[in-house]
Amino acid sequence: MMETITILTCNAYKEGNQGLKQFCAYLQAKGLNARLLAWQECQFESLNSSSILLALAMWDYSLELDSFLEFLTTVKKSRAQILNPIVLLEWNLSKQYLLELHSKNIPIIPSILLMPGEEQWEDSILRQQHIWGDLVIKPLIGQSGKNVCLLTSTDNPTNLKRQYPQGAILQPFIQEIKQGEMCLIFFENRFQYAICRKPAAKDWRANSAYGVDISLCQAPESAIKQALKILENLPTIPLYTRVDVIAYQDRFLVNEVELIEPSLYFDLHSSAIEQFTQVLLKRLR
Repeated sequence: MMETITILTCNAYKEGNQGLKQFCAYLQAKGLNARLLAWQECQFESLNSSSILLALAMWDYSLELDSFLEFLTTVKKSRAQILNPIVLLEWNLSKQYLLELHSKNIPIIPSILLMPGEEQWEDSILRQQHIWGDLVIKPLIGQSGKNVCLLTSTDNPTNLKRQYPQGAILQPFIQEIKQGEMCLIFFENRFQYAICRKPAAKDWRANSAYGVDISLCQAPESAIKQALKILENLPTIPLYTRVDVIAYQDRFLVNEVELIEPSLYFDLHSSAIEQFTQVLLKRLR
């Protein structure tokens, strides 16, 4: 039976982006049975040992978290293969993984967890403002910069907890983010290329949802080595990884590690789709 390769998208972007459309067309041109399909429309009864799911564009899972977790449970019970593997999707779901990386001496942006069961969010925020100054607060489980906010000394943290039902992560606002972040892209454990994302003139968020300038760039060897150390500490070898870092003083700080649905910017690198397909097909043999 011919393998069916399903590139999982989402209801809001059922056709993915330009790079994923090109990737799907490339697979089809090679004679493979490939399609783009919103994960919400996946028919579980049709999954079998020939089903390959690529979780590359599930860009709304955090908005439908219960359904997403149920989806993972169902896929786990089926004979389908999902990439990245579920153990990595689960590891990457909550930004608590940043604290795990920190415990393994990987430089991250300093981070404090605010868990849903904690009562003293306001006290914690005020205490960290006294130590760090301006803060950034992010949902522990979130995507696309949604509810990523800057907290200055004039902002009132009262009732902020209501906006983050799964908890939040608190970080100092690092001015260097205005210069942008670098995204290091790996297929399995090999570095492929780097993307620089520079925020819009009046913004600080290096996310595609906020009008960033995106371009290919050269990654310093030190940044690549640091990212490889992250890969060495993952539960298993991923098919794809994007490590987002910020240049700070004389080193790079990890902002995020993307193992679920990162944009891999296939449309910006001339051989990215070919290289990724080779790694994918080797994995499936």
